[in-house]
Amino acid sequence: MSELNCKKCDKEFGSLDALTMHNKSKHFQEIKKPMLSSINKNKMKNWIYLLIVIGIISGLIFFIKSGTKILPPTDLADHMEEWPDSQIQKSHIPIPIFKHILEHTDTPSKRPGVVISYNCEDYDCDLDLIEKLEEFTAQYDYVYVAPFEDMSSKIVITKFGKQKLLDEYSEESIKEFIE
Repeated sequence: MSELNCKKCDKEFGSLDALTMHNKSKHFQEIKKPMLSSINKNKMKNWIYLLIVIGIISGLIFFIKSGTKILPPTDLADHMEEWPDSQIQKSHIPIPIFKHILEHTDTPSKRPGVVISYNCEDYDCDLDLIEKLEEFTAQYDYVYVAPFEDMSSKIVITKFGKQKLLDEYSEESIKEFIE
């Protein structure tokens, strides 16, 4: 059997083109086409590489973000000339107002303010922690207390340009820092 014979019907052809045309017209359902052409394979490889790169970049961003500490601001940039309704807040103080407190308080002395922030959502707090912080705050006209969402510490005392992080309530440490 020569190389130019049809394997299905054993007909002989004079050229490879003739054999190919015969197979396409007479035995077309039996001719298997490759699932992916070389062009499609290259496109698929490119998409896979792109998805891998995007995955790596996303993972790096997540890793960097998860390692970043979230703390209250200590600067005055973009502050807002507004005050919270009281020194003791039960919800988060908006950042522009938080910064305004650090600039000065709405008291006759216009003394720079101090904000005691706490995070009892992500940390285990003693049952009376918030009560202790509120009682402490009531002793001073320039100290505010409020929760701070997603903060990377249980308690943070903030004044302009400085912060003190605490794992537990310590009245002495807080007094020392604010006075």
